[in-house]
Amino acid sequence: MLSRIKSLFQREKPWQKEIQELWKELAPISGEAKTLQGELVRCIQNLADEAHRNGWLNWDSANEDEIQVLKRFLDDARVFSAEQCRSIQAKLDKIQYAGSKGAYEGFFGYEEIKYVAERVVLWCRANRKLIYKSPEETWLDYPPKTGLK
Repeated sequence: MLSRIKSLFQREKPWQKEIQELWKELAPISGEAKTLQGELVRCIQNLADEAHRNGWLNWDSANEDEIQVLKRFLDDARVFSAEQCRSIQAKLDKIQYAGSKGAYEGFFGYEEIKYVAERVVLWCRANRKLIYKSPEETWLDYPPKTGLK
C-alpha cells in the first residue's frame, strides 16, 4: 500500500484526477482518516457530495466539523501565500454559509468547493510525507499546524 501511496505523488496530474486517487487511497469508508492528507480530502469530498447530491439539505454538525478541519489545517503559510490563505478562509466561510442557509437563498458555493478542493491537492503535493494522528484523538483535537506530529 505504501508504494501505491508514494506513486500518487510521483507525477502531477490534473487536480481532479489526483483528488480522486487520494480519496481512493487515503479516505476511509466512514469516520476520520488516519492521515491529515486523507482527512482534508475526505472533508472536501464530503462537502462536495453534500452540495452536489443533496443540495445542502442534510447539512449537520459533521459538515461543520469538516469546515473546521479545513480551516484549521489547509490555511498553511508554509504552502500558500498570505493572500491565498485569506482566500481559502473566505471560500470556506462561503461554503459554510451555503450549507447552513445559503442554499435556501439560491447560493450553493460550487465554485468555492472547486477552489478549496484544488488547494487540498496542492497542500497534499507540498506535504507528501503522510501525517498521522493518534487513534484515540480527532483531527480537531490538534492545534492548527503546530500540533502536527
